[in-house]
Amino acid sequence: MDHDLRLVYFPVRARGEPVLLLLVDSGIPFDLEEVPLVTWEQWKKTRQITNDKFPYSALPVLHARHKVTPDEPKTFVFAETSAILTYLDETLDPAGTTVSTVQ
Repeated sequence: MDHDLRLVYFPVRARGEPVLLLLVDSGIPFDLEEVPLVTWEQWKKTRQITNDKFPYSALPVLHARHKVTPDEPKTFVFAETSAILTYLDETLDPAGTTVSTVQ
């Protein structure tokens, strides 16, 4: 795989849980950065939550680093659970595969 994944999320079971489950089930390596709720509140008070780091000022956020060219990797930032799941579905599943062909 020609990209690295980093999921930023709270250490709770909520809207980002399907993303985490999909990543774990896929078996691909990824980094999980858990942001404690206390830290998130402090960041909000000190205005450290910016759109370039946290689109929509919310979690989960997925950072995907693709090797667009051999010498120039690029980082894409995805927010919102449904957008992340759509990206992962298109990235992790080869086109045309089904459950019966994977087994």
